[in-house]
Amino acid sequence: MAEFRMTVDIRLPAETAEIVYRALKPETRQAGRDRTRLGLERHAGGIRLDMAATDLVAARALANSFIRLLDVSISAYGVARHG
Repeated sequence: MAEFRMTVDIRLPAETAEIVYRALKPETRQAGRDRTRLGLERHAGGIRLDMAATDLVAARALANSFIRLLDVSISAYGVARHG
């Protein structure tokens, strides 16, 4: 069976990366269903999102959902921090 894998690396300042990581980590526990797997790592340069799915439709849905969550989290932190 084919597996579709994607990795997204986002470069962020250390403080922003830590806040966003802590905001999204609980969501990764909810994402693991039969068709998808999701890993979130905090590293020196930012955040890495590792995604895998058993089919292309599930891969696209997972990627769209978590990239949007990343974007919203980064934007919300920016607004909260800078007003």
